Amino acid sequence: MNESSSEEELRRLRAALRASQSDVQKLGKRNDQLEKELRTANRKLGGAWEQLDAIRHSTSWKMTAPVRLVKTAIRKGLGR
Repeated sequence: MNESSSEEELRRLRAALRASQSDVQKLGKRNDQLEKELRTANRKLGGAWEQLDAIRHSTSWKMTAPVRLVKTAIRKGLGR
């Protein structure tokens, strides 16, 4: 391998390195975005579970339990 081909190979490798570094930076930014979206989704999900828990422990939920049981029994009896 002569000197000019070695220099050309070195230039190609440096260009590839710069491209790879750019890709890593872009992927890092995308990862940050996805982590932020995940945190937001987890907060929303936590809020939804809290609301569901509040509903299930409410007086009206407890009072309507027999109605829901009858409805379920009727649906099963009708084959739905």
